[in-house]
Amino acid sequence: MNPEERMLLEKRIETSRSRTRESGILRLPPRPDIIPLSFAQQRLWFIEQWEGANSGGLYNIPEAWWLEGPLDRERMQYACNCLIARHEALRTAFVSTDGKPRQEIRSGISADLPLIDLQHLPVSEARERALAEAAALAGEGFDLTQPPLLRTALYRIDNSLHLLVLVIHHIVSDGWSMGVIDRELGMFYDARENELPPMPMQYADYTLWQREQLQGAVLEKQLAYWRRQLDGLIPLELPLDRPRPVVQSYRGSRYPLKLSPELTAALRLICRQEQVTLYMLLLAAFQVLLARHSGQMDIAVGSPLAGRDRFELEGLIGFFVNTLVIRTDLSGNPSFRELLQRVRETVLDAHAHQLIPFEKIVEELNPIRDQGRNTFFDIMVNMFEEIESPPAFNNLSCIREYLDHHWSKYPMTIYASEVNGRIILELAYQNACFSSRFILELMQQFLQLLEQIAIDPKKNVYCYSLVTHQAAAFLPDPSLPIEVPLQQSVITIFNDFARRSPEALAVTHGHRNWNYQCLAEAAGRVSSALGKYDLCKADVVAIIGASSFGLVSCLLGILMRKMVFLTIDPALPASRQATMLREAGTKAILRIGTAPFPPEWASGSASVPVIDIDPHLGIIVTESGENHESALSEKYIHGNDPAFVFYTSGSTGIPKAVLGTHRGLSHFLAWQRNTFNITESDRIAQFTSLSFDAVLRDFFLPLTSGAALCIPEENDLADPLYWADREKVTVIHCVPSLLHNWLSQTELSSGMHALRLLCFTGEQLTVALVRKWRKRFAGNTVIVNFYGPTEITLIKCFFLIPGELPEGILPVGTSLPQTQALVLNEAGQLCGVGEKGEVVLRTPFRSLGYINAPLEMQVRFRTNPFSEMNCRDDDMLYFTGDLGKYRLDGTLELAGRLDDQIKIRGVRIEPGEVKAVIEEHPAVSACFVQGRKKGTGEIFLAAYVVFKSKEKLETDPLRSFLCARLPAVMIPSSWTVLENLPLLPNGKVDRQSLPEPEILNENEYLPARTPLETIIAEIWMEQLRVPRAGVNDNFFNLGGHSLLAVQVLNKLNRQLDIQLTLQDLFKNPTLGGLACRVFDILVSEDTKEGY
Repeated sequence: MNPEERMLLEKRIETSRSRTRESGILRLPPRPDIIPLSFAQQRLWFIEQWEGANSGGLYNIPEAWWLEGPLDRERMQYACNCLIARHEALRTAFVSTDGKPRQEIRSGISADLPLIDLQHLPVSEARERALAEAAALAGEGFDLTQPPLLRTALYRIDNSLHLLVLVIHHIVSDGWSMGVIDRELGMFYDARENELPPMPMQYADYTLWQREQLQGAVLEKQLAYWRRQLDGLIPLELPLDRPRPVVQSYRGSRYPLKLSPELTAALRLICRQEQVTLYMLLLAAFQVLLARHSGQMDIAVGSPLAGRDRFELEGLIGFFVNTLVIRTDLSGNPSFRELLQRVRETVLDAHAHQLIPFEKIVEELNPIRDQGRNTFFDIMVNMFEEIESPPAFNNLSCIREYLDHHWSKYPMTIYASEVNGRIILELAYQNACFSSRFILELMQQFLQLLEQIAIDPKKNVYCYSLVTHQAAAFLPDPSLPIEVPLQQSVITIFNDFARRSPEALAVTHGHRNWNYQCLAEAAGRVSSALGKYDLCKADVVAIIGASSFGLVSCLLGILMRKMVFLTIDPALPASRQATMLREAGTKAILRIGTAPFPPEWASGSASVPVIDIDPHLGIIVTESGENHESALSEKYIHGNDPAFVFYTSGSTGIPKAVLGTHRGLSHFLAWQRNTFNITESDRIAQFTSLSFDAVLRDFFLPLTSGAALCIPEENDLADPLYWADREKVTVIHCVPSLLHNWLSQTELSSGMHALRLLCFTGEQLTVALVRKWRKRFAGNTVIVNFYGPTEITLIKCFFLIPGELPEGILPVGTSLPQTQALVLNEAGQLCGVGEKGEVVLRTPFRSLGYINAPLEMQVRFRTNPFSEMNCRDDDMLYFTGDLGKYRLDGTLELAGRLDDQIKIRGVRIEPGEVKAVIEEHPAVSACFVQGRKKGTGEIFLAAYVVFKSKEKLETDPLRSFLCARLPAVMIPSSWTVLENLPLLPNGKVDRQSLPEPEILNENEYLPARTPLETIIAEIWMEQLRVPRAGVNDNFFNLGGHSLLAVQVLNKLNRQLDIQLTLQDLFKNPTLGGLACRVFDILVSEDTKEGY
C-alpha cells in the first residue's frame, strides 16, 4: 500500500495494526519434521499439478538488467550462490507423499550462471538475440521438486555490455521479493554482505506461524465477514469477443496506455475532494466499464495485497501476496461520486479483513468449480508504486529491460502505477478470450470514461458514453434523419407483372399451376365481391383456410380493395381463432373451401359476412351459386395505409394484434429482391405458417418479382426437403427448429442443387445447424440470418453466413437501408462496442403498432429522444426486449432476452447457449433447453432432445459430451427424449406442449452399485472423512477441495493402475460420473475385466 492508502485505512485497522507492531519479534513455533506449504503456495502447487507441462512459465517472475561496465562473471556467480544460501525459500523443494505436499529445504544448492557470448554478432543483432533467448528462458517451466527455483543467465554483447536475466518461480517469490533479490544481489557482488542484518526468520517459519494464527476465534471472525461479503456472488459475464474456452488457456498479451499529466492531475483532484485513493478511483471506473459490458450490477474483481504487515517479513524472499475480493454494488443508478464512496467502504472493509488467505476462504466457502473460470473473480486490478530500484553494482550502471511475458494468469488483469505525474496502465489478457482489436477498443473506452469522469464526476455511471471516436464512424447515429423513399405497393408491382407476363407461372400447388393472368383475375373477383358489402377502407377481413391458390387470390383481392387482411391458420385451436378475430375487429371473413372456424362465427352474422372461396379456382361461391368477376383494378394506396394484421404473444395470455403497413411490406420486399437478385426464374417455397408474419415473404416476394410461388401439399410436408428438391425450389425461408426436423426426417442425402438462397429467422441460428446443412448438401447455397420483430415489419437486420464459419454465436448482422439497429443502455444512451443493452429499432417502415394494447404501445413504441424531430410521432423507436451488443465490425449480436435468463446456484445462464452445444453432438437432430421450477421453487435446466436415429438411445453420452464443454452448473438436470419437438404454427418450439421433465434428485442417496463405484466410495469416505458416499454425491459438496482432490486421485491411480487427471474429477464431480469416466479409461486400456 502507498502512504495515502495507509492513512485512509488507519482508522479502520488501527487496533489490529498497532497490536501487530507492538508484539515485537514473532514467537516462532518449533519446526516439525514435515513443513506444510503456506496457503498461497498450496494454490500454486495445485495449479502445477493441474496444468502439468502446460503451465510453462505461467507463474514465472522474469527480470532482466542491462549492465554497462566491466562485469566480473565469477563475482556475479558468487553473489547468486550467496543469495541462495541466505534464503531457504530458494533452496526449497516441493514434494508430496500420497498427494500431500510439503516443503523440503535442501542444502548445498547453487545456481548455474551460464555465459552466452554474442560478441561475434553486430551489437543490434546481439541485443535482439539476447532478448529473444531471455524471453524463451522466462517461458520455461520449473520442476518444483528440484531447487533452486531460480534460473539465471548472462548474455555478453561486448566486453562492456551484458544482459543479466533472473527467472524465479512465484511459489518462492513475489514482487516485493524481487526488490530484496536486487538489493542483496548487489551487496553480495560488492562483498558488502557484512552490512546485511541477520535473518530474523525464514519463509518456512512464516508458514508454520501463519497456520498457527489462523485458528479459533480469529479464523471465525475473518471468515464470517467473507461469508457475508461473497454470499450470492454471481460470476461476471466477461465481455469476451471469442467463445469462452472450457478450460483456461493462459497464453496472453499486453496493451499499455499512458494517461496525460493533465488527466492524471484532474483525477488526483477528485481523489482529494472525495477522500479516496487513486487506486479506489481507477477501480471504481473499471468496475463501471465491466458493468456496462456485462449488463450486471454486482461486480467482483481481485486485488493483490503485499501481505507483509509484520516488519520481520520485509526482508524475506517468499510468496506472501494475498488476494482480496472487491465486490461492488452498482445498482440504484448511482452517480460516479456515490459509487466512489461505495468502493471506498468496500476496500477499507476488505483490507480490515485481510488476515485470512484467499486460499483459505475458497477452501472454507467451497464455491462452485468451473474449469473455465477462476474462483470468485476473473479480473484482477493491481495498482503498485513504480519504484526503479536497480541492483547497485560497483562500476556497473543498470537499466531495466522488460521481457515479453506471453502469459496471463487471469482472463484480464489491469496494472496501474503513477510515474512522473502520469498514470501508466497496462492490460494483460488471455488470447483465447480476447482479440487485440477488442482490447484496443476496450482500453480506448476506459480512457474516454476517465476523461468524462474528470470533467463531471456527478453524472450517473450509465450516462458516460462508451462510443469511441473509432466506433462512432460505423455505429448508427439516432440523431440523424432517415429518408423515406417512396415505395411501390405490392398490388402495383403485381399488376405490372400480370400485364407484362400474363402467361408466366405465378402459383404452383401440388400438380396444379396458375399463371399471373389467372391469379390477377381471381384477385379481381375477390375485390369485386368485397365491394358488395358495407365495408370500408382499412376494415379487417379475415381469411380462414389452408394455403392455396384461392387464399393467395384473397390476399391480393383484399389489398386491391385497400382493406386489411388477417390470415387464420385452421390448425389453431378454436378459442385462439376466436380471440384473434375478435381482437382484430374483423368485419368480414373469407373461408377457403370447407375450413372450420370458431363455432361463434360458424354461421356468420349480419354484421360479419362470411364469403366462401374455392381453394383451386379462386371463385366466390355465393348462395345463388353466381360468380363475381372483375377486371384488373388498381386504386391509389398511401404508403402508411394499413395492410395486414399479425399476432405476437402477450404476457397477459391474450395475443397482441400488430397492424402492418403497405410501405413497410414493400420496403422489405424491394430490399430482398435487389440484394439477392430475385427474378422471374426463381421458385420460392411457402413453408411458413399463416399465423407468422414471415409468411408475407413467402407469398409476396415471388409475386412482386415475376417468380413462381410454390405451395406444398399436406402430404409433401412429410419430407419438405425432398419436395423442395423435386420442385427445384430456389429460395426457402424457415425457422431453425423446422430445419432441424427436416434434416432428421428427409430421405435426401444429397441434392438441393437448385436452392440458391436459404433464409433463417424467428430463432437463434447456430453454427452447428449450418454445419449440418453444409455437410448434407454440398453446394453454393447462400445462407442468411435474418432478424426483425413483427412490430417493426418483417426483417430489419441480416447477416450473410461466410464459407468459413466463425466460432461461437452467429450475429444478426447489419441493418437494412433506412433502418437503424440501436443498442441502448439503462440510461437510454447508445452503447459502445461490446456493451450490453436493449436492442431498439428505428425505421419509418415499422408497423402502426398494437390495435388494442395502449399500455404496451407506450412501453414498446417511444418517441426518438435523440432526434430534433422528437416532438413528432413519425420518428419512433421500437424497444424489442432483446439483449444485444455491437461487435468490432459494427454487426449486431443478440444476447438473449431481458426476461429469459435464469439463475442456477447463483450462476446466470442463457438456455440458448446450452442448446447450441447440445446440437453440436453428431447424434442429435434437434433439441430445446429451458429453465423449469421444482416444487420447492428451485430452478433447474431441462433438456428435450430428438435423436437422428429412431432407436432407443441413452442421454448419458450427451451429459459426458456437455461436461467436456460446459461448466457443471450448465449441465441439464433433466433429459427428455422426444420423437419430434412440438412446434407452433410459426415453426417455433411450442413450450406449452413440452412434457413435464423428470428431475433427477441429486440429493437422494444411492449406494454404490458396482465394484468400481465401491472402490471410489471407500476412497472418498477415507479422504473426506464422511460416513457414506453415494452415486449421486458430489465430491465438493461432501467437503472436497483442491488438495483433497490430489490425494483422492493419487490413491485411485495407484489402486487401479490408471492415469486419472484432476480435470477428470472436476468434469465429473459426482461419484457415479467419476466411475463412468474411470470405466471409460479402463475400457480404452483394455483392462475393464473385473470392474
